[in-house]
Amino acid sequence: LVALPPRFTDLYSQLSGRTCPRTNNFPEEPAICLLCGALLCAGTTCCKRHSVGALTQHVSSCGAGVGLFFLLHKCTTVLIRGSHAAFCCSPYVDEHGEEDAGLKRGRPLTLDPHRMAQLERLWASHCIASEVVRERVTRERVIRENFY
Repeated sequence: LVALPPRFTDLYSQLSGRTCPRTNNFPEEPAICLLCGALLCAGTTCCKRHSVGALTQHVSSCGAGVGLFFLLHKCTTVLIRGSHAAFCCSPYVDEHGEEDAGLKRGRPLTLDPHRMAQLERLWASHCIASEVVRERVTRERVIRENFY
């Protein structure tokens, strides 16, 4: 997987100058492909084609239909297998080891090597598809097909 900077603020500042390839603006909901490092729009209408989100389109050419993305504004990871998606752990945590979903608490976040290793194991062991299925079966709320 791509190397993420140790501090979340460093990642945010690295991405601030990059733009969406279609709109030439900073994405409303930026997502980083953890396989190739591409910056994409997550779940927005600007990059959807035929009601298929940009991340789902991207995994068809990068990852053979399977992918991991870090959603910058939600501070979480989304796993994609085909048209299905599920949220996973965030690689960034606060000083107490807790996630800051949606960046609501505003505490400094650092990269957790154990969480990053967990994501790498999911990818290397080809378990993303089964993890997506597991999350979609056990959660009350699921992500719509082709949303991301």
